[in-house]
Parts: sequence; structure tokens; C-alpha cells
Amino acid sequence: MRQSDFGSGPVAVWLGLRLVVFGRRTNRSASSAMRQPLDFLATRTGITLPVAIILVLSLLADSVFDRMSDNLYKRQSLLEHRQGSQGLAVMGHLLLLTEVLERASKTGRIGAADHSKLNSELGALVTQLNKMKVRLDQPDTAGLEGARIYDPKILRAGMVATRAIEEVVAELRAIKSPEIESIAGIADGLTERVHSAHTATVKFLIEVGELEQALVAGQSSKLAWLSTSASVFIAATALVGIVSLILLKREIIARQHRQHAERRAEYLAYFDPMTGLPNRVQFQDRVTIDLVERKRAALLLIDLDSFKEINDRLGHAMGDTVLREIAYRLRVEAEGNDGFAARLGGDEFAIFLPTDNTKFLRNFCQTILEECRRPVNKGGDTVHTGVSVGLATTTQASVSMSPTFEAMMRITDFALYASKDAGRSRYTLYDSDLEFQFNLRRKIVEDLPEAMANGDLEVFLQPKVEIESWRVYGFEALVRWRRDGRMLEPSEFIQVAEESGLIVDIDRHITQRAIALVADWNRRHKVDYSLSINLSALHLLARHSTAFVSDALFRNSFPANRLTIEITESVQLDSWDQVRLGLAALRD
Repeated sequence: MRQSDFGSGPVAVWLGLRLVVFGRRTNRSASSAMRQPLDFLATRTGITLPVAIILVLSLLADSVFDRMSDNLYKRQSLLEHRQGSQGLAVMGHLLLLTEVLERASKTGRIGAADHSKLNSELGALVTQLNKMKVRLDQPDTAGLEGARIYDPKILRAGMVATRAIEEVVAELRAIKSPEIESIAGIADGLTERVHSAHTATVKFLIEVGELEQALVAGQSSKLAWLSTSASVFIAATALVGIVSLILLKREIIARQHRQHAERRAEYLAYFDPMTGLPNRVQFQDRVTIDLVERKRAALLLIDLDSFKEINDRLGHAMGDTVLREIAYRLRVEAEGNDGFAARLGGDEFAIFLPTDNTKFLRNFCQTILEECRRPVNKGGDTVHTGVSVGLATTTQASVSMSPTFEAMMRITDFALYASKDAGRSRYTLYDSDLEFQFNLRRKIVEDLPEAMANGDLEVFLQPKVEIESWRVYGFEALVRWRRDGRMLEPSEFIQVAEESGLIVDIDRHITQRAIALVADWNRRHKVDYSLSINLSALHLLARHSTAFVSDALFRNSFPANRLTIEITESVQLDSWDQVRLGLAALRD
């Protein structure tokens, strides 16, 4: 195989590497890339530059190797097929002449046949001699770009051989007839000169042979160098290929990581990672699309009951288990009725159903309540929970508003609030009265702080009387709210205040005011009336304090044994350890 056969290899490798390189993009700066060689090679410039250099060097080497190989081949061919063959032809003619002369020396005469042969060989010898002389004077170097193929030794040997042959030719041409009697006398001399010419020709051929051997040795050396160069080039190409494969592997792994991260980010953008349900974003998108198409549909909002207590008593791991189990049950029921469920956040879920059939929806809500009442088991622990459900349909929403996602969420939230307010573990179907009540409650919550600041919350002291003697022995503090010219009963705002947490501030306000009134009355009238006040059970929880009671007693010099505190029963208390601490503080 000639070196030029390697020409297509670098091109194929280069094209393959270019396909790898152009698929890689990088934003690293050149300075940081140089500090990290592999990262630099992974850039377009970093991989293109060495590949281009290898390609250019391989093409140049291929061209040089081709020229060198062709010159060596042509030189060897010229010596072998031109001068070498002509020298051998001359030697053959000289040997035939020698035979004729030796026979003439023995017989003393040259016969007609030998004379004819002598003339024939002499003519052929002259022809070859002339060619040999011409090619010694003007070597045929066509295609060798003027390179010399002879050295002085060969030229000298060739000159000696041609002169010796010319002398033989000159003397042989002097033999005109086979009748020459003196042929025996000159045959020996001619034979000697023919031998001398033969010897000179042999020396010439030896010099030519030595040059051929030198050329062959040089060619072998060049071919060995070419082989080494080819091995180096193959090794360099293999190295580039290995580096490219490493970079390709890194790129594939990095791309897989990017794709995984993108899929993960996309999943997190639309799904809840804990339960696998659609999150609020996806739920809103899907519901919005369905509502735009004006489909008759229903929306359910679902809250877990007492979920905080589950986390507090059994830990967040159990809380997560409960969330996943409830999510699974909701999904099964929703998808089994051509709807879909979502987790909106925390312990709040939602279901969208493609129907506004009230009877079906009531049955569906009842099924949801029953499914969610089933206990959840984990590691030997059993949790009994439940859910509160709010339900609204697009038909109900479209009576007073456009059934957008926001509108549906708002009115369904009214229904959910009503379920929780009515004792939980139930469902409520939205109607306009619910919205009116909700707006009224919201306004009460907004106005209560200002009412306390302005003195609109008034303390009334209801006498406590002994029936037998009709003697007044104390009072019970009652609160009334003078609002918009009307006196509101406690039932109209106390529950709302308790649910919003404002009852804590109201109790402090009423306690301070009532103790101050009775203490002042006792001092002015020299009496010893007692006082009863109502406090919300929220004061017994950890986040609130009962220190305001002792503070009011101390500031007004009111005897603690004249104060009776009644704890309301409107708030469910589960943390009994904390309740005991609160009661102990009040007793002290």
C-alpha cells in the first residue's frame, strides 16, 4: 500500500469529529477553558484547532511521501531497465564475440558462418554501445525534476567500459574477409581486448548494482520512516478519537442530567412531588380551559380535619403518609367519574368534575366523606381522620358572575368554610346565603380592632342575686358591640372573633375594663362585690398567656378570691398538657 492511500482516512476522521464538535456548545471563557484542558477541548475552537493541524500535516506528509516514493521508484526503474539492461546486452554480445574469436584462434581462420555471426554481433554491439554512451552523457531523468541518478564512480566506469568496447569494435571492423590468414595472429589479441571490455563492462554493472542497492536501502529507510510517520499519525488520530469519545460521553451524560433536571423542573412546575397529584398551577390551567369551553362542571374544595394535631402527635412522617393516602383515595374517586384531583397546598385538595348534576354531586361528596373516614395505618399506628368539603357548580356561579377559575374558587371556599364552621366532616353546597354570611363575618373581623380602639365594645355588668334575700353579691361581665347604631349581641360576633383569634384581644379588653369598674364601685361604696368573666379556651394554649389577668388584679387592687373565671366550650382543646399548665397558672 502506498502512502497516498492514507489520504481518505484523515478526512473521514475529521468529518466525524466535526459532527461531534458542532453539537457541543459552551459558554465558558477562553481563560477558564485553558485552565481546564478537557473543557477547552470540548469547545468548538479547542477541538477544531488540533484536528485542523493534524489534517494539514497529514495532507502535507502525504504529498511529500508520494513524491519521495515516486522519485525512488523512477530512479530504480531507470537504472534497472535502462543502463542495467543495456549493460547486460553489451556483455552478451561480447561473450558471443569471444566465442567466435576463440574458435578463430584455434582454427587459424574465420569461417563464413562465424564471419556472418561476427558482423551481426558487432552491429548489435555498436547499437547498444551507442545507446549506452548517449545515456551516460545525457541521463533520462524525465519525471525526476532534474535529480541526478549517477555519481562520478559510475560515470568513470561507464567511460572505461565504452572506450574498451570502442577499441574492440574498431579492430573487428578491420576484419574484412574470412580469408585473412593472419587472423590467428590477431585473434588472441582481440580476445584479450574483448575480455578487457567485458571486465570493464562488469565493473560498470557492479557500480550500477551498488547504486541500485543504495537506492533500495534508501527506499527501505524512507519506507520505514513513512511507516513510523504513519504509525505516529494513526496514534495521534486515535488519541483525538479517544478524547472525542470522552468528550462525547461527558456531553451525553451532561445532556442526560440536563434533560433529567428539565423533566424534574417541568414535573415540579405542574405536579405535587409528595402525592403525585397535579398542583395548583396545573389545576388552574386545566380548569380554566374547561371553563372557557363553557362546560357544565363542579368544583370541590377539600380540607383535612385536625391535620395539625396529626403532625403534632404522631410526627410529620405520619402526616405525609396521611396526605398521600387521602390523595390516592381522592384521585381514584375523581378519575373514576371522569374528573381529576389536585393538591392545592398543605392539607387542601380540590376535585373538578364535568357535571353540574346536584343529586350526583351530593352522592359523590358523601362517598368522599366515607372514603376519607377510613383509618390510615402505618407502622402499627392508626389514624382516624376526616375531611370537610365545599361544593359549587358553574350553574350556580353563572347566576351572578362569569364562572372563571377565580370566581369558582371563591364561592367554593364559602361552602368549605361553612362545612368547617358547622362542625367539620361534612359537605356544603354553595348558595347565595353562604356568601352573604361570609361577607358579613369578614366585615366583622375587619371592624373589631377599630371597635376596641374606639370604645365601641362596651362592658355591661349583670347583677348576681341571692333569691331568698334578693341581695346583690356580685356581677357577671357581659360585652356588647354598638355598631352602626345597633347593639350587637355576643352571638353575632364572639364566634367570629374566636375563629379569627381576635377573641384573645377582646378578652383582655373586657377583663381589664370589668375589673376596673367593679373595683372602683367597691371602693366608692364600701362594698365587696365579686366578678365573673368569660375567657376563651384559646388562652390555655401555648401561644397565649393569662398573665393579663393577674396584671389587671394587681393594678386595680382587686382581691383574686373575688374573681371567677369561666372557660367557654366553643374551642376544641387537644393539647391537655398545655391546658393543665394554663389552668394551674390561673389558679395560682
